[in-house]
Amino acid sequence: SALISLVITAGIIAALVVIFIIPAFTSAREIRARLAVERQAVEDTFGPKLSAMILDTTDTVYMAFADSGAKTQMGKAIHSEEDAKSAERYLSVVGKALAEGSSAYMQGVFMQVYAVVMRGLIVLTWTVLLLPFLGAAIADGLALRAVKYASFGYQNPTAFSLGAHAVILISVLPLAYIVMPMHMTPLFMPMWALCAAVPMLLAISHSQPIFTR
Repeated sequence: SALISLVITAGIIAALVVIFIIPAFTSAREIRARLAVERQAVEDTFGPKLSAMILDTTDTVYMAFADSGAKTQMGKAIHSEEDAKSAERYLSVVGKALAEGSSAYMQGVFMQVYAVVMRGLIVLTWTVLLLPFLGAAIADGLALRAVKYASFGYQNPTAFSLGAHAVILISVLPLAYIVMPMHMTPLFMPMWALCAAVPMLLAISHSQPIFTR
């Protein structure tokens, strides 16, 4: 639908903003400190085995990005200390400031890419772990719908519409978590699942049967 397309487009734009715009306003040191805190939070939340899988996969994906040549091309904007001194010698203090600023910015971009990959894997891991819970919510909604249908109960189209739209809006929250440029706990997804289950149950229980008797 148009709403889903809008949500996906907004998510892509948000990811690009976080990766390329946020480092212009946040120092590389701050982004690095946030990454260190989140890596530790992953270890505390998932335990040694599962956290090792998430972090190792993040490293692998990031290295694949680096080996693809994209990082090399983008990294041409990173200047060494010698480059900064040359800039100061030939382009004045302003040139040195621009060289150092470009270096810090691109380091921030690379770390933002790493953070997006890590959070994406966190969302994927939680999605697999929460499938039984979400499946139970769907089954409960179908059971309630069957009871309403068998007893000629009223299936409210307004309740269905509200529940369905709420599910679509809530479904974008994991994407917001992935691109959020601030520290977020890995326990976000279980809280999201609890919030998503209620409108999902409402929408399914008030949905019209596809086939009639």
